[in-house]
Amino acid sequence: NSGTNSVSLDGLYLSTNYTSLTSWAFPTGHVVNPGQFLVVFCDSEPGETTSNEAHTDFRLAAISGSIALSRLFTNAPQVMDYVNYAGLHVDRSYGSYPDGQPFDRQEFFYVTPGGTNDGRAAPLTVFINEWMAGNTSTLADPADGNFEDWFELYNPATHAVDLAGYYLSDSSTNAAGVVTNKFQFLITTNMAHLIPAQGYLLVWADNETGQNLSAGVPRPDLHVSFALSLGGEAIGLFAADGMPIDRVTFGPQTNNVSRGRFPDGAPDLYFMPTSVSPRAANYLPGFSNAAPVLTSIGNKAIYMGQTLAFTATATDSDLPAQALTFSLDPTPPAGASISGAGAFSWTPAGVGASTITIRVSDNGVPAKSDFESILVEVLALDFTSSVRNGNNLELTWGTRAGKSYAVDYKADLNTENWTALWTNTATGNSLSFTNGTTAPPQGFFRIRTVQ
Repeated sequence: NSGTNSVSLDGLYLSTNYTSLTSWAFPTGHVVNPGQFLVVFCDSEPGETTSNEAHTDFRLAAISGSIALSRLFTNAPQVMDYVNYAGLHVDRSYGSYPDGQPFDRQEFFYVTPGGTNDGRAAPLTVFINEWMAGNTSTLADPADGNFEDWFELYNPATHAVDLAGYYLSDSSTNAAGVVTNKFQFLITTNMAHLIPAQGYLLVWADNETGQNLSAGVPRPDLHVSFALSLGGEAIGLFAADGMPIDRVTFGPQTNNVSRGRFPDGAPDLYFMPTSVSPRAANYLPGFSNAAPVLTSIGNKAIYMGQTLAFTATATDSDLPAQALTFSLDPTPPAGASISGAGAFSWTPAGVGASTITIRVSDNGVPAKSDFESILVEVLALDFTSSVRNGNNLELTWGTRAGKSYAVDYKADLNTENWTALWTNTATGNSLSFTNGTTAPPQGFFRIRTVQ
């Protein structure tokens, strides 16, 4: 309850089935106070309900499912809020972040029943991916033009990671083999501290931390308070509690030859005398790069006035997985676009058919790609309505055989939710739906494609 008044739950219902919204009613007398988070146990053990603890007669479906909060309005169930979840991992929760917003939900690594939702990402997986302890001529530091030691951090995740609050160190061990000086250099938000999804952060081991800022703005690379030893040592990334995120040890190095993981993030380490690749994927001559495989999209059909939207996906057999970027081949129809992550959108300006080519490319060396050309049909929407016998409203519209259509209803356009009335699959070029007109003084219908 984000409001300032207590809210009674009398007359409210929970259900995991949209066709039976009133299957479980809140016990009489339950109240959510201002600022309170009320936990409801969905455990099929209603007998355990007390005056301040509710237990439902159903369980939530594992992995994928739904739950709806409803009330009765003019003697009919009305959905007040709902959550649909899919692919939920074990011991993770799902919900709104920040609390109470209804527009976007996410999976949570930190589970907080009875308290504020915690949207922080899971603990880091970041690798010390490549380093050069003797850089005399290979790569100049953009901050001062000098050739100095460097190492590269790699984020294999599909989301950006924030290193603020973590520590870097040329860590050593004592006689007992315990890692010391874990907290040598603290990464803060006042310097480069983000690594993009499946991206890299270059760290200059130059003892020149004053170069982390340029005119008060963080530079793209990070500068730490230690240097690397050409004779060999260790590099470590540690959490604030000292937990190691990644650590590598190395022996004697050669000037202008890097050493690192191949493929990126893998446990095997190689010298890279001819393939130094700071801020990019590690590669070794003679190793092949597999092309990504675009998941089949298929041809599409929409009606004039609709927006075609879908998310393209792909797989890559290289391990660890390479960064995949989606694009449209030259000369797509006007207004068609796709994000690098695969989100496609197009609102056609006219009827007809268009061929669109979606391409996915990896960041291997050399880069490889896969593509699919799809045919998109933009159909004219033929729609008619008529009142028969003064009591029944008949809606008729043009269809495409094999597609499913739904009719939804609401009595007031100012209300948030639509009520689903009817779904059917077209076998020809039209469908009709009839609805009684004797109940409310006005009503609003919408027709939408389901698949």
